[in-house]
Amino acid sequence: MVIFVNMSVITNNIIPQVIYLISNANNYVVILINMKGNTDKEIVLKSNSNKWFKEKLSRFKPIVFLKKRLALTIFSSLFIFSLIFGLWDISKYSLLDLQGKSHNEQITNEILQFLEDNISGKNFFSVYSWEVEKELVRNIPFVKSATVSKLPPNKLNILIELYEDRIVSLIDKDNCSLLSLEGVFLKELCSDSTDKGTCCKEESKKNNYIFFQSEEVGLSNVGNGKRALMVMETVKKAILLIESFDNDVSEIYINDGLIDLVDDKGRLYRFELSDNFDIQLARFYVTMQKVKEESIQYSIIDVRFERPVLRN
Repeated sequence: MVIFVNMSVITNNIIPQVIYLISNANNYVVILINMKGNTDKEIVLKSNSNKWFKEKLSRFKPIVFLKKRLALTIFSSLFIFSLIFGLWDISKYSLLDLQGKSHNEQITNEILQFLEDNISGKNFFSVYSWEVEKELVRNIPFVKSATVSKLPPNKLNILIELYEDRIVSLIDKDNCSLLSLEGVFLKELCSDSTDKGTCCKEESKKNNYIFFQSEEVGLSNVGNGKRALMVMETVKKAILLIESFDNDVSEIYINDGLIDLVDDKGRLYRFELSDNFDIQLARFYVTMQKVKEESIQYSIIDVRFERPVLRN
Protein backbone atom coordinates (compact mmCIF):
# COMPACT_ATOMS: atom_id res chain seq x y z
CA MET A 1 0.00 0.00 0.00
CA VAL A 2 1.38 3.46 -0.97
CA ILE A 3 0.17 6.75 0.58
CA PHE A 4 0.99 10.15 -0.99
CA VAL A 5 0.62 13.18 1.25
CA ASN A 6 1.00 16.77 -0.09
CA MET A 7 2.95 18.80 2.42
CA SER A 8 1.18 21.97 1.30
CA VAL A 9 -2.17 20.76 2.54
CA ILE A 10 -1.11 18.86 5.57
CA THR A 11 -2.58 20.13 8.78
CA ASN A 12 -2.72 19.02 12.32
CA ASN A 13 -6.16 17.55 11.63
CA ILE A 14 -4.84 15.29 8.89
CA ILE A 15 -1.96 13.85 10.87
CA PRO A 16 -4.17 11.72 13.17
CA GLN A 17 -6.06 10.44 10.14
CA VAL A 18 -2.83 9.49 8.41
CA ILE A 19 -1.58 7.79 11.51
CA TYR A 20 -4.90 5.89 11.88
CA LEU A 21 -4.68 4.83 8.24
CA ILE A 22 -1.12 3.72 8.70
CA SER A 23 -1.91 1.77 11.85
CA ASN A 24 -4.68 -0.18 10.11
CA ALA A 25 -2.67 -1.02 7.01
CA ASN A 26 -0.80 -4.28 6.66
CA ASN A 27 2.03 -3.02 4.42
CA TYR A 28 2.38 0.58 3.37
CA VAL A 29 4.70 3.35 2.09
CA VAL A 30 4.12 7.04 2.95
CA ILE A 31 5.53 9.64 0.55
CA LEU A 32 5.48 13.35 1.51
CA ILE A 33 5.47 15.79 -1.48
CA ASN A 34 6.34 19.53 -1.29
CA MET A 35 4.45 22.39 -2.97
CA LYS A 36 6.56 22.17 -6.15
CA GLY A 37 5.47 18.64 -6.71
CA ASN A 38 8.84 17.15 -5.98
CA THR A 39 9.32 14.47 -3.52
CA ASP A 40 10.52 16.18 -0.37
CA LYS A 41 10.85 13.26 1.87
CA GLU A 42 9.98 9.62 1.66
CA ILE A 43 9.08 7.64 4.69
CA VAL A 44 8.79 3.95 4.20
CA LEU A 45 6.96 2.17 6.93
CA LYS A 46 6.13 -1.48 6.88
CA SER A 47 4.00 -3.26 9.36
CA ASN A 48 4.70 -6.80 10.47
CA SER A 49 1.68 -8.81 9.35
CA ASN A 50 2.72 -11.84 11.48
CA LYS A 51 2.89 -9.72 14.59
CA TRP A 52 -0.49 -8.24 13.81
CA PHE A 53 -2.02 -11.72 13.40
CA LYS A 54 -0.53 -12.92 16.68
CA GLU A 55 -1.90 -9.89 18.49
CA LYS A 56 -5.35 -10.50 17.05
CA LEU A 57 -5.14 -14.17 17.98
CA SER A 58 -4.02 -13.36 21.52
CA ARG A 59 -7.18 -11.30 22.01
CA PHE A 60 -9.43 -14.13 20.78
CA LYS A 61 -11.67 -15.02 23.77
CA PRO A 62 -11.23 -18.82 23.70
CA ILE A 63 -7.45 -18.36 23.53
CA VAL A 64 -7.53 -15.93 26.44
CA PHE A 65 -9.62 -18.40 28.44
CA LEU A 66 -7.18 -21.26 27.79
CA LYS A 67 -4.11 -19.14 28.61
CA LYS A 68 -5.56 -18.15 31.97
CA ARG A 69 -6.19 -21.80 32.77
CA LEU A 70 -3.13 -23.35 31.16
CA ALA A 71 -2.43 -25.96 33.85
CA LEU A 72 -6.05 -27.13 33.88
CA THR A 73 -6.09 -27.26 30.08
CA ILE A 74 -2.93 -29.39 29.93
CA PHE A 75 -4.17 -31.74 32.64
CA SER A 76 -7.59 -32.13 30.98
CA SER A 77 -6.01 -32.84 27.60
CA LEU A 78 -3.66 -35.47 29.01
CA PHE A 79 -6.50 -37.09 30.95
CA ILE A 80 -8.73 -37.29 27.88
CA PHE A 81 -5.93 -38.85 25.83
CA SER A 82 -5.25 -41.38 28.62
CA LEU A 83 -8.92 -42.42 28.51
CA ILE A 84 -8.85 -42.75 24.72
CA PHE A 85 -5.74 -44.97 24.77
CA GLY A 86 -7.06 -47.24 27.57
CA LEU A 87 -4.61 -46.26 30.28
CA TRP A 88 -7.48 -46.37 32.83
CA ASP A 89 -8.79 -49.79 31.80
CA ILE A 90 -8.51 -52.37 34.61
CA SER A 91 -5.78 -54.89 33.77
CA LYS A 92 -3.78 -55.63 36.96
CA TYR A 93 -4.69 -57.46 40.17
CA SER A 94 -3.08 -58.22 43.52
CA LEU A 95 -4.57 -61.20 45.41
CA LEU A 96 -3.64 -61.84 49.03
CA ASP A 97 -5.21 -63.38 52.13
CA LEU A 98 -5.95 -61.43 55.32
CA GLN A 99 -2.38 -62.07 56.52
CA GLY A 100 -0.91 -60.66 53.33
CA LYS A 101 0.08 -64.07 51.93
CA SER A 102 -0.70 -65.66 48.58
CA HIS A 103 -3.46 -68.25 48.20
CA ASN A 104 -2.91 -71.69 46.72
CA GLU A 105 -2.51 -71.76 42.96
CA GLN A 106 -5.83 -73.43 42.16
CA ILE A 107 -7.95 -70.87 44.05
CA THR A 108 -5.86 -67.97 42.74
CA ASN A 109 -6.34 -69.10 39.14
CA GLU A 110 -10.09 -69.48 39.63
CA ILE A 111 -10.40 -65.96 41.04
CA LEU A 112 -8.15 -64.44 38.36
CA GLN A 113 -10.16 -66.14 35.62
CA PHE A 114 -13.37 -64.66 37.01
CA LEU A 115 -11.78 -61.19 37.15
CA GLU A 116 -10.44 -61.54 33.62
CA ASP A 117 -13.86 -62.52 32.27
CA ASN A 118 -15.91 -59.94 34.18
CA ILE A 119 -13.73 -56.98 35.23
CA SER A 120 -10.72 -56.64 32.90
CA GLY A 121 -11.08 -53.89 30.31
CA LYS A 122 -13.63 -51.89 32.27
CA ASN A 123 -12.87 -48.25 32.98
CA PHE A 124 -11.28 -47.59 36.37
CA PHE A 125 -13.96 -45.04 37.27
CA SER A 126 -16.88 -47.29 36.32
CA VAL A 127 -15.76 -50.14 38.61
CA TYR A 128 -17.02 -49.94 42.21
CA SER A 129 -15.14 -51.81 44.94
CA TRP A 130 -18.28 -52.96 46.76
CA GLU A 131 -19.69 -54.47 43.57
CA VAL A 132 -16.50 -56.48 42.92
CA GLU A 133 -16.54 -57.71 46.55
CA LYS A 134 -20.16 -58.82 46.22
CA GLU A 135 -19.59 -60.61 42.91
CA LEU A 136 -16.53 -62.48 44.18
CA VAL A 137 -18.46 -63.83 47.17
CA ARG A 138 -21.46 -64.69 45.00
CA ASN A 139 -19.59 -66.44 42.20
CA ILE A 140 -16.55 -68.09 43.83
CA PRO A 141 -17.69 -70.76 46.33
CA PHE A 142 -14.45 -70.70 48.34
CA VAL A 143 -14.60 -66.92 48.92
CA LYS A 144 -15.99 -66.10 52.37
CA SER A 145 -15.36 -62.35 52.17
CA ALA A 146 -13.45 -59.90 49.99
CA THR A 147 -12.08 -56.39 50.45
CA VAL A 148 -11.26 -54.49 47.26
CA SER A 149 -9.31 -51.24 46.91
CA LYS A 150 -8.52 -49.44 43.66
CA LEU A 151 -5.01 -48.26 42.79
CA PRO A 152 -4.78 -45.75 39.89
CA PRO A 153 -4.61 -46.03 37.02
CA ASN A 154 -5.62 -49.66 36.37
CA LYS A 155 -5.07 -51.98 39.36
CA LEU A 156 -7.24 -53.68 41.99
CA ASN A 157 -5.83 -54.79 45.33
CA ILE A 158 -7.96 -57.63 46.71
CA LEU A 159 -7.84 -59.22 50.16
CA ILE A 160 -9.66 -62.56 50.21
CA GLU A 161 -10.87 -64.63 53.16
CA LEU A 162 -11.50 -68.24 52.14
CA TYR A 163 -13.58 -71.00 53.63
CA GLU A 164 -11.49 -73.87 54.94
CA ASP A 165 -12.30 -77.14 53.20
CA ARG A 166 -12.76 -79.68 56.00
CA ILE A 167 -15.66 -81.99 55.18
CA VAL A 168 -16.60 -84.45 52.44
CA SER A 169 -20.34 -85.06 52.63
CA LEU A 170 -22.42 -87.90 51.22
CA ILE A 171 -26.09 -86.96 51.13
CA ASP A 172 -28.91 -89.12 49.72
CA LYS A 173 -26.32 -91.77 48.80
CA ASP A 174 -25.43 -90.09 45.47
CA ASN A 175 -24.53 -86.50 46.30
CA CYS A 176 -20.84 -86.12 47.20
CA SER A 177 -19.63 -82.60 48.00
CA LEU A 178 -16.72 -80.75 49.54
CA LEU A 179 -17.85 -78.48 52.39
CA SER A 180 -16.34 -75.98 54.78
CA LEU A 181 -16.50 -76.54 58.54
CA GLU A 182 -19.56 -74.25 58.52
CA GLY A 183 -21.20 -76.61 56.01
CA VAL A 184 -20.90 -74.23 53.04
CA PHE A 185 -20.82 -76.04 49.69
CA LEU A 186 -17.46 -75.58 47.93
CA LYS A 187 -17.50 -78.01 45.03
CA GLU A 188 -18.93 -81.28 43.78
CA LEU A 189 -16.87 -84.45 44.07
CA CYS A 190 -16.98 -87.87 42.40
CA SER A 191 -19.25 -86.59 39.63
CA ASP A 192 -18.02 -89.29 37.22
CA SER A 193 -18.04 -92.15 39.72
CA THR A 194 -20.70 -94.86 39.64
CA ASP A 195 -20.12 -95.69 43.32
CA LYS A 196 -20.46 -92.34 45.08
CA GLY A 197 -20.27 -93.84 48.58
CA THR A 198 -16.91 -95.52 48.05
CA CYS A 199 -15.51 -92.60 46.08
CA CYS A 200 -16.59 -90.12 48.78
CA LYS A 201 -14.90 -92.08 51.56
CA GLU A 202 -11.71 -92.41 49.53
CA GLU A 203 -11.66 -88.65 48.92
CA SER A 204 -11.98 -87.95 52.64
CA LYS A 205 -9.18 -90.35 53.58
CA LYS A 206 -6.86 -89.25 50.79
CA ASN A 207 -7.06 -85.57 51.74
CA ASN A 208 -7.58 -86.01 55.51
CA TYR A 209 -11.11 -84.56 55.41
CA ILE A 210 -13.94 -85.33 57.83
CA PHE A 211 -16.42 -87.73 56.25
CA PHE A 212 -20.09 -86.73 56.76
CA GLN A 213 -23.05 -88.94 55.89
CA SER A 214 -26.79 -88.50 56.33
CA GLU A 215 -30.05 -89.09 54.49
CA GLU A 216 -31.99 -86.67 56.70
CA VAL A 217 -30.40 -83.36 55.79
CA GLY A 218 -29.65 -81.49 52.57
CA LEU A 219 -28.13 -78.34 51.15
CA SER A 220 -30.12 -75.11 51.48
CA ASN A 221 -29.71 -71.68 49.93
CA VAL A 222 -28.23 -69.29 52.48
CA GLY A 223 -27.88 -66.11 50.37
CA ASN A 224 -25.00 -64.51 48.46
CA GLY A 225 -25.14 -67.39 45.98
CA LYS A 226 -24.13 -69.89 48.66
CA ARG A 227 -25.56 -73.26 49.67
CA ALA A 228 -24.92 -74.97 52.97
CA LEU A 229 -25.84 -77.80 55.31
CA MET A 230 -27.71 -75.83 57.97
CA VAL A 231 -27.19 -78.56 60.55
CA MET A 232 -23.46 -77.91 60.46
CA GLU A 233 -23.92 -74.73 62.51
CA THR A 234 -24.77 -77.06 65.39
CA VAL A 235 -22.37 -79.87 64.55
CA LYS A 236 -19.46 -77.44 64.26
CA LYS A 237 -19.72 -76.66 67.99
CA ALA A 238 -19.31 -80.34 68.84
CA ILE A 239 -16.37 -80.76 66.45
CA LEU A 240 -14.46 -77.82 67.92
CA LEU A 241 -15.13 -78.97 71.49
CA ILE A 242 -13.99 -82.54 70.81
CA GLU A 243 -10.84 -81.32 69.03
CA SER A 244 -10.04 -78.98 71.92
CA PHE A 245 -9.20 -82.16 73.88
CA ASP A 246 -6.71 -83.27 71.20
CA ASN A 247 -9.11 -85.70 69.54
CA ASP A 248 -9.36 -85.41 65.74
CA VAL A 249 -12.85 -86.02 64.34
CA SER A 250 -12.76 -88.20 61.23
CA GLU A 251 -16.41 -89.19 60.64
CA ILE A 252 -19.89 -87.76 61.32
CA TYR A 253 -23.23 -89.54 60.94
CA ILE A 254 -26.71 -88.09 61.48
CA ASN A 255 -29.60 -90.54 61.72
CA ASP A 256 -32.90 -90.47 63.62
CA GLY A 257 -31.99 -87.15 65.22
CA LEU A 258 -28.72 -88.48 66.65
CA ILE A 259 -25.29 -87.01 65.89
CA ASP A 260 -22.48 -89.56 66.07
CA LEU A 261 -18.95 -88.22 65.77
CA VAL A 262 -16.04 -90.66 65.44
CA ASP A 263 -12.42 -89.69 66.10
CA ASP A 264 -9.29 -91.02 64.39
CA LYS A 265 -8.95 -93.70 67.12
CA GLY A 266 -12.45 -95.04 66.44
CA ARG A 267 -14.04 -93.61 69.61
CA LEU A 268 -17.67 -92.44 69.39
CA TYR A 269 -19.19 -89.22 70.76
CA ARG A 270 -22.98 -89.13 70.70
CA PHE A 271 -25.22 -86.06 70.84
CA GLU A 272 -28.88 -85.44 70.10
CA LEU A 273 -30.28 -82.73 67.83
CA SER A 274 -32.51 -80.93 70.32
CA ASP A 275 -33.10 -77.59 72.00
CA ASN A 276 -30.75 -78.51 74.84
CA PHE A 277 -27.73 -79.04 72.61
CA ASP A 278 -25.69 -76.40 74.49
CA ILE A 279 -26.42 -78.27 77.74
CA GLN A 280 -25.10 -81.45 76.13
CA LEU A 281 -21.92 -79.60 75.18
CA ALA A 282 -21.49 -78.50 78.80
CA ARG A 283 -21.94 -82.12 79.99
CA PHE A 284 -19.34 -83.26 77.48
CA TYR A 285 -16.82 -80.66 78.68
CA VAL A 286 -17.21 -81.71 82.34
CA THR A 287 -16.98 -85.39 81.39
CA MET A 288 -13.84 -84.93 79.30
CA GLN A 289 -12.19 -82.98 82.07
CA LYS A 290 -12.72 -85.97 84.38
CA VAL A 291 -11.51 -88.39 81.69
CA LYS A 292 -8.31 -86.44 81.28
CA GLU A 293 -7.65 -86.05 85.00
CA GLU A 294 -8.22 -89.74 85.77
CA SER A 295 -6.88 -91.14 82.49
CA ILE A 296 -10.12 -93.05 81.92
CA GLN A 297 -10.22 -95.30 78.86
CA TYR A 298 -13.41 -95.15 76.78
CA SER A 299 -14.87 -96.11 73.43
CA ILE A 300 -18.19 -94.25 73.69
CA ILE A 301 -19.27 -91.04 75.41
CA ASP A 302 -23.02 -90.38 75.26
CA VAL A 303 -24.10 -86.99 76.62
CA ARG A 304 -27.83 -87.14 75.79
CA PHE A 305 -28.66 -87.86 79.41
CA GLU A 306 -28.27 -85.82 82.54
CA ARG A 307 -25.60 -88.28 83.65
CA PRO A 308 -23.37 -88.90 80.58
CA VAL A 309 -22.62 -92.52 79.71
CA LEU A 310 -19.03 -93.74 79.28
CA ARG A 311 -18.32 -97.17 77.84
CA ASN A 312 -15.02 -98.87 77.29
